[in-house]
Amino acid sequence: ARESQCGRHIGRGLNVWSTVHIDDVVSAFVAAVDQPKARGFFFLESGEVSFLELAQMIGESLGFGQETSPMMIEEAVLRWNPEAAIFALGSNSRVRGDRTREILPWHPSDITLFDEIEATCAATG
Repeated sequence: ARESQCGRHIGRGLNVWSTVHIDDVVSAFVAAVDQPKARGFFFLESGEVSFLELAQMIGESLGFGQETSPMMIEEAVLRWNPEAAIFALGSNSRVRGDRTREILPWHPSDITLFDEIEATCAATG
């Protein structure tokens, strides 16, 4: 974003990922260890974000405004690699933590990805 002076996303940026704060991941692990019924897979999430929204927030947090610039997948592959461009930055990854909240019980904090982006951008200037 600093290089291009705006937030960047692949394609239209409509791909969506579930998000969770690392502190909430830790609290879920602790809850799972303490809960005898904790068997199987537990998904964690505290919301979702599209990569367009993410690019807008990064641009805004860096002082460039919310205007974004799309990157074609071919450019992203050259910049990073096919796996990162296609399977990470260009894909969807959506989960629901309903079972986790019910069985453990676990509830995420109110810290959002946007809070972290804002703080990180402010700290790195």
